[in-house]
Amino acid sequence: MMQSKIKFIAQEQGYEKPEHLSKRTNLTRSTIYNVWTGDISNRKISTLFLIADILNVPMEHLFEMVED
Repeated sequence: MMQSKIKFIAQEQGYEKPEHLSKRTNLTRSTIYNVWTGDISNRKISTLFLIADILNVPMEHLFEMVED
């Protein structure tokens, strides 16, 4: 199973709340909130690339594999 690390990475970079990252990416608050809380299902690849670009990390760093 894959787990999102977006919240952790964003907070390390000073984005304390989803709203802060939403303003920077110009993505809706609900989209950012969903990935912030770990819901990466049904996300467009372009959305994830944009978030990775804004956070200045490779897209594969946004996730980690966890055992069920």
